[in-house]
Parts: sequence; structure tokens; C-alpha cells
Amino acid sequence: MNKTLFMVITAIFFTFAVAANERAELIHIRHTVVPNGLCDKHKISYHIFDTGVPGPGIVIIAGVHGNEPAGQRAAQHIVDNFDFTKGRFLIVPQSNPVATVANTREVDGENLNRMFPGNQTGNTAQRIAAAITEVIRSFSPCAIIDLHEARLSRTNDADSWANSQDLVNTIVYSRLNENILDKTREAVNFAINAINDTSLIDGQRPFRPLGGYGSIGTSHREFSVLFNVPSFITETGRQDPSGGIYNPLEIREAQQLFLVHALVRFFKDSHCSSPVPPNL
Repeated sequence: MNKTLFMVITAIFFTFAVAANERAELIHIRHTVVPNGLCDKHKISYHIFDTGVPGPGIVIIAGVHGNEPAGQRAAQHIVDNFDFTKGRFLIVPQSNPVATVANTREVDGENLNRMFPGNQTGNTAQRIAAAITEVIRSFSPCAIIDLHEARLSRTNDADSWANSQDLVNTIVYSRLNENILDKTREAVNFAINAINDTSLIDGQRPFRPLGGYGSIGTSHREFSVLFNVPSFITETGRQDPSGGIYNPLEIREAQQLFLVHALVRFFKDSHCSSPVPPNL
């Protein structure tokens, strides 16, 4: 384990630890799904963890864009080192495996994060989106966290960042579903205040909330309405292919891990099954 991950895991333990006596027998089941009409190279692996202790149902997805590795590594780290002690978890480390293998943002020229909730008879990206949506539907979540990375549009300088509208170091949420907006904002502010109080943002722009209505087909917008639960996109700053380097991958992975744990901490007392409202 590298030094940075050790630091973040230690910080998470002391900040968000749950008493050991709350632990029960952990159930871990691995599943796969092949989107309708696609070949096995598009097969998506996902993991369901049940801690045996009442708590929230949390969905963590990563790799919607194949060239954003920090979230994928963080999600896989959670699978390999599962340490939550309450609730149920659905984790999809690689939502778009063909794009991940090719290290590309899109699959067959389409942006998966404009295709939710998907179409089982549509193009490749729509079929992948539909498969992911159905997996989430069967899980009945309380909150959904989609791990992403953003590209720099400016240099890492405090003055330059002041009015920047890019997504680097943000938690993005949708204001479209007013029924859950207050809770969504509370969760975002909780996680942002937590990470901005750590050394994980030393020398960087602090994390900040970014709320809007969202582009049609984005995960946070569509899931917040479809499932009537808070839905988030966490955006860390990846390497800029034009040559400007923002954060090493291990730092970005650590930031993603911390944000997931902070959001889980916020929802830890939400004992819900979150059925899909018939009017949504």
C-alpha cells in the first residue's frame, strides 16, 4: 500500500469509524450482466455487499468514462478492502469496460453519461446505460455516487481558479427533484467540509458544490428523478493531456475514497429500502 492511500485510510478510520460491536456477518456476492444485444466484451461486473446491520443502501459506480481511472481504482479498492459496517452496497468498478480497456471517454463514439436511463434496443451506450439502470433499480438505493474525473481548463493558480467553471474538485448534484434537494445539499456540504479539512487538498483548489439541472442523460440528473434519491457525481482533477499536470493518480484515488466514505457517513442512519415512486 502506498503512503498516500495509507494516509487517507487512516484519516477515514479515525473520522468515520463505526464501533466494532456493530459488525455482523458480511455477505459479498459478485454478479455480471451483459447489456441486451451486446457481446461479452461489454460484460459489466458488479458487487453486492450486505453487512447484516440495518443502514443505507448505497450505490457506487465508476468508469462511466473509460479514461477516468481514479474512480475506478477507488471503487475496486472498496471491493477489495470492504470496511463499511452498516447497510447494503452495490459497487460497479467498471461501468464501461470496453472504454476502460481502450482508455477512451466514449464507447462507439457515444458518451455513456448522456444516455441514462438508457434504452435496451438503442445504440451501444444506451444499452449499457439501460443495463446499469436495471441493476440499480433491483437494488432499491438510498443514494447513488458516480465517480468521475475532470480535465483542467486553467492553471493551478489561486487567482486563475477564482471564477473557473470547470468541474475539477467538485461534487455535482441536480436541483431537478425538489423533494430531495435539501437532503442532497446537506450531504454534499458534509462531504466537502470533511475533505477540505484534510491534507488531501493541500496546495489545491478546495472542493466545492456544483448544483444545476444537469444535462439530459447524466447519471445524477436522471437517477435523482427516476429513483427519488440523492445522486452525486464526484469530480477529481486528472492529468491534462495538453501537458498541464494537476494531481498524481494516487492522490485522486485517495480523494475519491474519502468522498465516498464521507457521503456514506452522512447516510449511515438512513434505514431505507427506497422503492421507486409510481409517479416517477
